[in-house]
Amino acid sequence: MNEIISLAQETMLEFGEKGFGKSNALNHMLSKKPNLKYVPGAREFQQPLRLYPHTNHGFFNGSTDSIGNTIQRQFTHAVFPIKYWYTSLSFTLEDFATTHNSREAIVSLVNAKTEGAKIDNKNFFNAAVFGSGTGSNINSFNGLEDIFADESTEYGGITPSDLPDPSLWVTKRVTTQLTPTFNNLNGPISELEELGSRSGDENGQFNPNMIISKSDARVKYENTLQAQQRFVDEDSLKAGFDAIKFKNLNWFTDSYAPANTIYVLATNTLSMRYIYGFEGKKSPFDNETQQSNQAIKSSQAFMVANITCSHRRPNGVFTNINLA
Repeated sequence: MNEIISLAQETMLEFGEKGFGKSNALNHMLSKKPNLKYVPGAREFQQPLRLYPHTNHGFFNGSTDSIGNTIQRQFTHAVFPIKYWYTSLSFTLEDFATTHNSREAIVSLVNAKTEGAKIDNKNFFNAAVFGSGTGSNINSFNGLEDIFADESTEYGGITPSDLPDPSLWVTKRVTTQLTPTFNNLNGPISELEELGSRSGDENGQFNPNMIISKSDARVKYENTLQAQQRFVDEDSLKAGFDAIKFKNLNWFTDSYAPANTIYVLATNTLSMRYIYGFEGKKSPFDNETQQSNQAIKSSQAFMVANITCSHRRPNGVFTNINLA
């Protein structure tokens, strides 16, 4: 019977890495390269940012004009705390005693508990990516609630209103009431596309490529279209996620998304930075244990990671969607 429990321990990595990736379309993207970034070990995750303009440039007469050569600050660092997640699967002596010592019954018990835990962990991660890692949720991931905070709120250790140009470290927020039609969404999203085209990294330009909302907001948008105007993204369907096209963006629905809200994401500005829990990198505490003072055997798995954003500007949110 110990062998059966050990087999359950081997699936624990799936509770974290695979459970995170299967929970929703955004997490699926974050769980794979290039969004997934391994950090060998650190006290915090740092992200270099260019938030101060370089002004030592200009035209001059080629000889006697003075040229600027002062030392200028161009870069700073966003600093993200490391977050710790665990999952535990336990079996009691009573579990085994009440199965009449039948191997088949014990296998069924272990499988049932394992599958139930997988589902619950997926739901947990689904909710976590939309949440906050501040205040009473200090131990949680710094999810979309933090990424889309206003300019008076600190994110990554930087308060946008303290910068020479706060817009460089803040997302676009549309708070006026808006009915989700193509014409109403196209203008603000085109602005984000223009902002994203100005910057990028080795993985491409920071153009928005994903929309997330509850199903009611997407249905409201779909109802404004002719049937021939609805395009389904086949690659997303193969990955297990339903998406329709809005221009070049994939629009996903998620029951954990905030009500009356539409997120527009440039996903290559987002990353899952991790030390343990992905790509087969187990923590030194992943193991099977016997409680010293109880008839309980437990298997534990851990994740050490956090969600970070390197460039908030080409990301946007509509927070007052009219569904009437």
